Amino acid sequence: MKTKITFLLLIILGFITKVNAQCEPYAGEDAGVCGLDAILYAQLSSSTSTCHWLVKSTPAGGSATILNENDTVTQVSVTITGVYEFKVTETNGACTGSDIIRKEFVRMPNGAAGPDKQICGQWAELNASADTYPGVEMGWHQTSVIWVDTLGSTSTNPSTRLLPHGYVYNPNLTNEYCSDTVEFVWQQSCSGVEFPTVHCVATDTMNIVFSSNVVAETQTGLPSEVCGKFIELNAIETQTTCINVSGYWIDNINYTVNWWTDTTHTVQGNGPHTIAQNITFHENAYAYVVQSGACTDTSNFQTVYFTDCITKITNVTNETGITIYPNPAHNKIVIAGVEENVNIQVFDITGKQTNVVCHHEQSEGTYDESILIDISVLENGIYFIKIGNSVAKFIKE
Repeated sequence: MKTKITFLLLIILGFITKVNAQCEPYAGEDAGVCGLDAILYAQLSSSTSTCHWLVKSTPAGGSATILNENDTVTQVSVTITGVYEFKVTETNGACTGSDIIRKEFVRMPNGAAGPDKQICGQWAELNASADTYPGVEMGWHQTSVIWVDTLGSTSTNPSTRLLPHGYVYNPNLTNEYCSDTVEFVWQQSCSGVEFPTVHCVATDTMNIVFSSNVVAETQTGLPSEVCGKFIELNAIETQTTCINVSGYWIDNINYTVNWWTDTTHTVQGNGPHTIAQNITFHENAYAYVVQSGACTDTSNFQTVYFTDCITKITNVTNETGITIYPNPAHNKIVIAGVEENVNIQVFDITGKQTNVVCHHEQSEGTYDESILIDISVLENGIYFIKIGNSVAKFIKE
């Protein structure tokens, strides 16, 4: 009886020892990865086992670094693309076992579409920075425009999109909306050799703003001479019907290098209708600039000479027969002996034109014409009246 029990115990102990002695680690499925980094993940037969990773083989010229060789989950980094083999060994007492995994590291392309840009017109040039490594597939992606080859002819053939350099035509600009933004995607991909189902794709986007041409025109007949320091400027902003057009006035004083970036000009405000001020009395010229995206046009400069009303006072009564009365005045002044349709302007002492109204009153039976000017809106002080090309002074009190 004792013999049978001893024999049975030996069988049970032998079975238990055999079970505990199994060391069959699993290193994972062979596969491809994108880039030069991957995660190694081992499954061990027992939680009491230890493991050890090592690099079994590398492609010619390559090397690999395992972050933690004794961890079941660890990172590995390689120096070049290709197929690498990694071996994991499980140890549990006197029991050892191992498994090998093959990983193909596939190149991640590094090309670039280029910076965003603005285009004046409907044609744009695409010129990506391509990754020319062997096996890299590439192409532009954008279906809302017509693609063209390097000769400028239109084409819908997708093969024309495979080169980094090419041209596109945008038909989407209209008379109302003269700007259209299109996003272009430059895509490159690499596939594995041993694992061809692995595709490593890199994309980069570039936005192009297409804009229609615009035309700037200044008003005709700006005065060649202005009494004072201010002038009203008016422009026809553009000949198109675009709603996304902006404009501003420039002058040609104190520009040193670039008219478009200089900030010392004396034009106040933007838009087609504005006021320009001359700090000192001199000749100046003005032009209007319109912009729609990258499209810019500048009108012809028109020259204006600013004169000092104070130093150009003349005795108009003695020289021309024109009479101004009363002077000083409270609410109204009368100018007698002026010619018909003469241009009369009233300025303050700084040279700024006032908004007083002049009324023509011709006396019956005479050819003389009297001008009645309501000055009640003016503050007390010294003012100047420009009558044609002559200037006189009066006092409001």
